[in-house]
Amino acid sequence: MELNLYHVPSLYKKLLPISIEKNMILREVDVLPQKVGILFIPNDKQLLSSISVAKTIVVMDEYWEQDVIWWFHQGVERCYMMDHCWELALTQLQYEEEKRKKNAYRIALQEKFSVRAMKESLAYDLIHGRAKNIREIWERSKLAQLTALPNTVLLVSIDHFNRLAKNKGIYWKNNLRKEVLYVIRAQLPFHASLIVLTHEHQFAILLPLPMEEEENSREYAMKQAVTLQKAIAKETPYTVTIGIGNRYDDPRNIHESFKESEYAYSYSLFTEENMIIHIQDVDYYETVSYEELNRKVQDIISVFVHGDMDGARQACTALFLYVKESKVEPLIFRLQMIEMLSTISEAAIQHGANPKQIMPLQIKYAKKMYEIETLRELEEMMMNMMTQYIASIRETNNETTLRSVQVVLQYIEKHYASDVSLDLLADMVELSPNYLSHLFKQTTGSSFVDYLTEIRLKKAKEMLRELHFTIYEIAEKVGFSSSQYFSRVFKQAEGMTPTTYRNNVLRGR
Repeated sequence: MELNLYHVPSLYKKLLPISIEKNMILREVDVLPQKVGILFIPNDKQLLSSISVAKTIVVMDEYWEQDVIWWFHQGVERCYMMDHCWELALTQLQYEEEKRKKNAYRIALQEKFSVRAMKESLAYDLIHGRAKNIREIWERSKLAQLTALPNTVLLVSIDHFNRLAKNKGIYWKNNLRKEVLYVIRAQLPFHASLIVLTHEHQFAILLPLPMEEEENSREYAMKQAVTLQKAIAKETPYTVTIGIGNRYDDPRNIHESFKESEYAYSYSLFTEENMIIHIQDVDYYETVSYEELNRKVQDIISVFVHGDMDGARQACTALFLYVKESKVEPLIFRLQMIEMLSTISEAAIQHGANPKQIMPLQIKYAKKMYEIETLRELEEMMMNMMTQYIASIRETNNETTLRSVQVVLQYIEKHYASDVSLDLLADMVELSPNYLSHLFKQTTGSSFVDYLTEIRLKKAKEMLRELHFTIYEIAEKVGFSSSQYFSRVFKQAEGMTPTTYRNNVLRGR
């Protein structure tokens, strides 16, 4: 507590030992200060009438009741006689001063948070298009102590927030946000903007760009964004990427600026960190050939289901190179990736992967699809995902593959003369036809059709060595649809017709 003495030298000696004991600041002043703690002045009405300092203590030898009434009207709070017990008086004065400060702080704090709550409430209603009455918006802006209505939205996103907050608690995340928010508030006057948290790592800033800057609103908004970006990078160990919407002078339309700031920010997927993207810099109406995008996605899936990881990596690299060079919308691309994730997960299960392993992985990677901030990270994630999926397929397929193929080979051996199809066999061993075909080729070294044909021809040659059946009967018994087709396939495989083969066998006997 400060005690200032103005033209009362006798009082200084009395108060000095007490002020030292009670750790008070005591000083004599020659000029009346404008802002003081406690001010002692002599009983001088002319002097009192010239004082505009609210906190005043009057020291006198004696006073009358009418004098006190006049002094109080002048802003005097206490009157002390020279023979008063100063130690007791100062103790009481110190207690009341501390109490006054606490009350003032509490009131100021309540007012601050009340105003902040009004600002946040107004900001939420504006960015979500819930504020439709212009008169109500104006009245609420006055209660929020705004000096002007906002017309432009900046979306400030903390770069790599999910990576920074990995394995961290809520308290740590809150502190990270507070660090950035503190710098933002320091850069923007309290009465000139609305700031609200829209996502765990994003702040929407509603700014009132000056009327005189209407024609240059983009440049002015960019300048504000650069100032914020530099301040955050200087004052914190973090960087931010900022999306900026267009200017809308009617506050009822500012939700459009918010949507645009989100859309502009979404293009940070194709850029590096610490960027500023204005909606006017985005090719908003450009379109891209999504057929080409779909084809490249299908290329990845087709090589993946055959377990060709090198081919899948090459196809994945080609996809992300195409996306980077084209004008694919970030949201559509993310949705495309989630659809591909679902397709690959389904294919992995069909090809023998354990569903109990695949389903948690699918949920994990689907969540990451929305959290990842750059194309490079997304490509890396896709590579890791496919590696895990293929490992899961191989892990569960070692025994299952051999058993399934053995069942198929045994069936072919017994029913080669029947109408044996890959679909029938796949259904029998509960695998997809494509995957069974892949496994069959991988295990036997021959395709299903070639293997079946080889078995049929082997049986046909056994019958040709005997004279019990005609060529027509042999073709029918080994499963060929006609003797002509049988002869053609036989000649292609053996270099001679079935009849020539039989004659050669007879001559050899």
